[in-house]
Amino acid sequence: MKIPAKNLVLKIAALAAFSAFPFFAQANAPDGLVPAEPYREATYPSPRNAGGKADRAWLARTKSFADAAKNLKDCCLVFVGDSITDNWRGPGKAAWNASFARFSPLNLGYSGDRTENVLFRLTYGENLPPNIRPRAFVLLIGTNNFGHRDDAPEDVAAGEIKIVELLRKARPDAHVVVMATFPRAGERFEKKIAAQNAAVAAWVAARGDEKISVLDINPKFVGADGKVDFALLPDGLHLNARGHEIWAAALLEKFAAEGIF
Repeated sequence: MKIPAKNLVLKIAALAAFSAFPFFAQANAPDGLVPAEPYREATYPSPRNAGGKADRAWLARTKSFADAAKNLKDCCLVFVGDSITDNWRGPGKAAWNASFARFSPLNLGYSGDRTENVLFRLTYGENLPPNIRPRAFVLLIGTNNFGHRDDAPEDVAAGEIKIVELLRKARPDAHVVVMATFPRAGERFEKKIAAQNAAVAAWVAARGDEKISVLDINPKFVGADGKVDFALLPDGLHLNARGHEIWAAALLEKFAAEGIF
């Protein structure tokens, strides 16, 4: 039975409560709803939490994403990610409009999200309704797993891979462009991000799916010393307007090379 959209917040709140008990959920959920392997937080669809409970502001914005998606026509391009993707609405807005407006794009970037939050939004939050049939997804995720919780790179890579698999299954005709997680200031981030990116790139290569490709533009965001270029990432994490222009240009080049647009 289809649950009315107006009840979406209640539905995902209930699922959020269920997901608060991952071991119980894994043992009792229907086949296909949860990972089969041992529980790893980065790979299990989970909402954002506040004070030990599902964050209602996050749930409400997740619903707003669902509503926007359901009302979007002729969407050819979907971005999925965290604040770096969310910032196409801010410092990246001019580049977004100039580069992607003709594709009727959908921005599913949510500031603060980790891999498991994106999995929850796509699995339970109706962020990918039936009318959204893009030619391509652009996925950038993982930095908050390191910044918020200091996850192991292999766990973050596993979570990112689950998102890619979900997108490929949900929209078999769409190409998934997996962005290498952007550089972040701080030695511990440099090493972990490099390990995550290497693991995901190796998985993509081994899978051999012509509709999954990696785009690594990290050399554009670092200086000669390999450190973050603060002229493009002023806080050591988020792109400014010029950084978004560089990202947009690289994506347009990628789309052309892959024959997507």
